Amino acid sequence: MVAELAAFSLLLGFLSLAVPADAAGLPQPSEILAQAREPDFYEWIVGCSKIPGVMHACGHDAHVSMLLGAARLLKAYEASLPGTVLLMFQPAEENNGGAKHMIAEGALEGVSAVSGIHVWPTLEAGVIATKPGPIMAASDSFEFTITGKGGHGAIPHMSIDPVVAASAIVLALQTLVSRETSPTDGAVVTVARFNTGAGANNVIPNAVELGGTVRALSQETFERLHSRLEEVAVNTAVAYGCKTSDIKWREVPYPVNRNDESLAAMAIGVADKLAAAKQDSKRVNISSMLLTDPSMAAEDFSFYGEKVPAVFSFLGIQDESQGVGASLHNPNFRMNEDVMPIGAALHAAMAIELLHKFAAPGSVSKDHSEL
Repeated sequence: MVAELAAFSLLLGFLSLAVPADAAGLPQPSEILAQAREPDFYEWIVGCSKIPGVMHACGHDAHVSMLLGAARLLKAYEASLPGTVLLMFQPAEENNGGAKHMIAEGALEGVSAVSGIHVWPTLEAGVIATKPGPIMAASDSFEFTITGKGGHGAIPHMSIDPVVAASAIVLALQTLVSRETSPTDGAVVTVARFNTGAGANNVIPNAVELGGTVRALSQETFERLHSRLEEVAVNTAVAYGCKTSDIKWREVPYPVNRNDESLAAMAIGVADKLAAAKQDSKRVNISSMLLTDPSMAAEDFSFYGEKVPAVFSFLGIQDESQGVGASLHNPNFRMNEDVMPIGAALHAAMAIELLHKFAAPGSVSKDHSEL
């Protein structure tokens, strides 16, 4: 099990058993869901947040609460678990590649498989969605400086205008996707920052800073976009008499988040079992969705999938009646707390399915099944 934390810290939790156990005593997903929907469990999991009015507008605080909920659900069956479940509360998912640091610290030693969840505001509340193969893109961010010669806006011929050069670079970079990448190969180049610095409206600056992101669904395309972006930035600036300098990429670029086919099928199967449980009109209904297209968003969960079989799933939280639907990283983002018990149940049910797959019945697995 994986959930993200904001700061760098390594926190692992284990649920294990000391003697061989019979897996036949393990609960069905419907039983786990029923426990997760008990009023006292709902109040407990929602009450995990201790700082009113503060959130992480990507759902990571809810992820931690759902994983804690899964721990509580699994603890009740600890004596029947045919192996060990590793609960990972991961730091620094965004930008710093916390998963890579976790791996370097030995978090995956002995782990047989890994599964994770991310809340998804574009999916209706209660929808559990995933797909085999690439589910999220590789990602990197860039920044560089275009330097010319500043001057007065009334006499532009006496300057070397970095604003015009930078504008040409922004336009030229669009062709890296539209004219150099196959329409069937997902890729994104976005220039999201264009900074001329402080100054008067009639003053041409000495330099312009550009920044943005590169995304791709294949490593080959990802690497090509890196090299071509630098070539276009440097050569286009030269064409306008300017210079490109200080080209910087993120210290830890994220690879493609790729789901193991068998584990993706397992996740859909678990979602179907949860959906088949008795529904309650007062609660969020559950359904499964096999995605056809990956997202161009990125996740450092991808580092786990490079080491062990992995599956990443989206958990829908959208509910217009509650005002829930704003995108991730949006100041209007709201978490749908009614979905959190479903996330906890999904974690716990996946852990048990993974133990069935990777641990021999009637024996204690030396491997860790991680969710």
